[in-house]
Amino acid sequence: MDISAYQVFLFIHIFAAITFIGAVTLAASLFPKYAQPENANVAGVMHRVTRQYGLLTVLVPVFGWLTAREVHYTGATWVQVSLGVFVLLIGVLLIYIIPTQNALLTRLSAGEIPTNADLAGLRGASGLYGIGWLVTLYFMVAKPF
Repeated sequence: MDISAYQVFLFIHIFAAITFIGAVTLAASLFPKYAQPENANVAGVMHRVTRQYGLLTVLVPVFGWLTAREVHYTGATWVQVSLGVFVLLIGVLLIYIIPTQNALLTRLSAGEIPTNADLAGLRGASGLYGIGWLVTLYFMVAKPF
């Protein structure tokens, strides 16, 4: 059985998307629910998953681009837009979600109770993060342009 580079790259691309993006999306969206003093340990785990797996999401576009290169799609608009959406989403994750989670965990360890206003932005950013991946999945399947 011959396995091509395309098949290996596609397998890793899909595996990384499911494993890392799925975990980050779930952990980031659950963090606000557990950002209370009695659940600070759970919130800490959600933050750790968001941070560590978030960095590993870089494998998704790397292997996606390698896959596209194998079939000469790197110039396709849907590939370029998907990469742009990834850059936007990793920016939201690194610039807003992870630092906000970290700040809330610091406040929790000091005994402060976050208000709904404290958590609203994080909920919105986490929702945007998840919807962004849904948009990217649409581009991968529909190839609209």
